[in-house]
Amino acid sequence: MYFKNIKKYYLFLIIFSVLFFSCIKIFAQGTIKPYRPKLIIGIVVEQMRYDYIERYWEKYESGGFKKLYNGGMICNQAHYNHLFVQAGVSHATISTGSTPSVHGIIGTNWYDVKKNSQVYCVQDEKPFTMGSDSYEGRRSAQYLESTTFAEELLLSTSKKSKAISISVSDYASILSIGNLGTAFWFDERAGAWITNSNYVSELPKWVTDFNNEFLPDLYLTKTWNTILPIEKYTESQADDSKLEQGFLNEYKTFPYELSRLNKQMREYSLLKMTPFSNLLTKDFAIKAIQSENLGKDDYTDLLLLNFSATHEIGKLFGPESIEVEDAFLRLDRDLAHLIMFLDSFVGNENYLIYFTSSHGSQYSTAYLEEMKMPTGFFNQGTAISLLKAYLRNKFGNDAWVLSYSNQQFYFDRRLIENKKMSYSTIEKESIELLKEFTGVANVVGASNLQDNDLNKYPFNFIQNSYYYGRSGDILINLLPNWSENVKDRTYNSFYSYNAHVPLIWYGWKITPQIINRKIEMTDIAPTISTLLNVAMPSGATGKPIEEFEKIMR
Repeated sequence: MYFKNIKKYYLFLIIFSVLFFSCIKIFAQGTIKPYRPKLIIGIVVEQMRYDYIERYWEKYESGGFKKLYNGGMICNQAHYNHLFVQAGVSHATISTGSTPSVHGIIGTNWYDVKKNSQVYCVQDEKPFTMGSDSYEGRRSAQYLESTTFAEELLLSTSKKSKAISISVSDYASILSIGNLGTAFWFDERAGAWITNSNYVSELPKWVTDFNNEFLPDLYLTKTWNTILPIEKYTESQADDSKLEQGFLNEYKTFPYELSRLNKQMREYSLLKMTPFSNLLTKDFAIKAIQSENLGKDDYTDLLLLNFSATHEIGKLFGPESIEVEDAFLRLDRDLAHLIMFLDSFVGNENYLIYFTSSHGSQYSTAYLEEMKMPTGFFNQGTAISLLKAYLRNKFGNDAWVLSYSNQQFYFDRRLIENKKMSYSTIEKESIELLKEFTGVANVVGASNLQDNDLNKYPFNFIQNSYYYGRSGDILINLLPNWSENVKDRTYNSFYSYNAHVPLIWYGWKITPQIINRKIEMTDIAPTISTLLNVAMPSGATGKPIEEFEKIMR
């Protein structure tokens, strides 16, 4: 009897061992997906209209955009829900899950009444540069009034997780990650990747090694030509289109000899206006993953990645140009290489990508005029002059208007108080005047935005962009396809060409599906926080995307 029991015991032990080690082997081979992704990669492309995936579809290769689209969760109706859809604002919205009314980044730049000057959204004189001798490291997230999902993850794991943010643009990198983790950006004065003393006590050796390869110098010796025969770019305007601004307001046709152009430009500023800056960003990101061993332990890591060349190229040549199309075809290949590397280094079942854009782009006014579409420029210079003159005539010969910035007028509130004037009267009179300007759709005063809960479109979107102490006293919204008459292209509207962007989730536990209901960009951060079972950002107003509930079970 004893012998039989021993035999049964050993038989049970053998069967249990076989099953146990088989499960381990299956898990190691990736057929059982982990409870949480080991690495989350946030990819944000600057100035990518929603329709660019469809427009250039036939020219994309299989491993980039097509792979994300065919294998991903497609959010077809992803929108920003605030007025000023600028790059700096959008990165803060994605990272905090809130609108400018909460996170405080009302523009890439805004007017500071107390300083009587423009403020850059990440400027800060306190930190010092790590990676170069320039002042380009004097940046921080000091104006960000909410935590980010990266910060919440690092706080919850006592910084056992790693979070790295990479962009040629300083504001994109910093506002995506916040104050914790490490943000890297490109110093166009030194031609090197840098960070600052807020993030590290010394520059990591792998960054120094990467900088010592001097890839920016190599790229600026190249010639930018179309990646396909130019006659195949049928989705774009002719290469010699008169609608384009071009490099140095002169060079508008392929090929572009970068070494010759670079002699006429400051330091490495040309690089960010070419697709080679995206290539540089992608290679630096791969170096970061390898060097920091991202996705290799039990704590979820974050890599926040921004491709900004498309924004700079779009400003110079317009969204209907061959240059923009070529930049996206090249970005498609960069994404394919990145995904292939992630599959090999981390494993498809271990990483999760969210892919989106900071904003779309309105077609150029000249192009719309050529197509006989309603469009035009709001002449802010005339509006400022007339409003100042009107208020002087009405209330006395004083400078009632301090400044204008981003479709906002700033009053001299101290003067109004000292003169014992009625603020509400001056505000009301100004609104009535500004309503009469051609191209203006809506004019809203600060008192209305402060004191009322505006739920009706479009006033709720305007209110979502208002932050007391930074926003102006009068905010205006222009008609569709109208823009300010300024040198650089602006993105100060919530119309679909700016606010409707691609949003794709790919990788870990994701099955191909299409979500056609409206999803707000403030939903990204709450979704990731819920997925990782950490606190949402302190100012989050969005909600987790419902489809992830099934994935997480």
